[in-house]
Amino acid sequence: MENQRQDSGPVIRMFGVGKRYGAKAALSEVSLEIDAGEFVFLTGPSGAGKSTFLKLLYLAEPPSEGQILLAGMNLARMGRRQLPRLRRSLGVVFQDYKLIATRNVYENVALVLDAAGADPGYTKKKVRVVLKKVGMEDRMASHPPALSGGEKQRVAVARALAGDPAVVLADEPTGSLDPVSAGIIMDLLLDFHRAGGTVILATHDDHLLAGARRVLVLDGGRLVYDGPNDLPAPKARRP
Repeated sequence: MENQRQDSGPVIRMFGVGKRYGAKAALSEVSLEIDAGEFVFLTGPSGAGKSTFLKLLYLAEPPSEGQILLAGMNLARMGRRQLPRLRRSLGVVFQDYKLIATRNVYENVALVLDAAGADPGYTKKKVRVVLKKVGMEDRMASHPPALSGGEKQRVAVARALAGDPAVVLADEPTGSLDPVSAGIIMDLLLDFHRAGGTVILATHDDHLLAGARRVLVLDGGRLVYDGPNDLPAPKARRP
């Protein structure tokens, strides 16, 4: 499989992007650039548009106005036949995991590579590699209902990384996890970032945001802040 990562320059460009559901604007006039290799945090109050922002990037929803360029692809002009190319450039991690309960851990991760038309031999090797990386190699035959929340999210991260994406989108990936499991997930995403990958992580967690180099703040569907988080780290949580 070809590695989708770019060496430098913007991997995402948004120009006047908006999303409407009837008369309600979920996003309005969002314009920005995200360079390859950045780790960007996306935050804001509930209903601010964070999930909509991410959905537009992986085309679960089309934009109502504006242009989105991702890894050289214009998402506003993308047809169904081009979607597999987009999905190969992206890995997505959801708060609720989105694992298939009737498939075991190996099969859940392999689905991404099978959908991309990867050689079966490559798929077998790659799935083992990414599951080992997330510490789930010994649970390949297990099904999601038998896993803890932290284990499910590690499988979800393995699935997101299996296709060597240029960008990983993570929607509240630690929101339902205990602090130890959340730390493991963050370490995995940071490892991907250190290897040159781009990460956009939506979160409400002030502990994750403290000291971040770049934070995007949405409020009422508008981008109201784009810059470093200069706030000190909050006090440690009580057990």
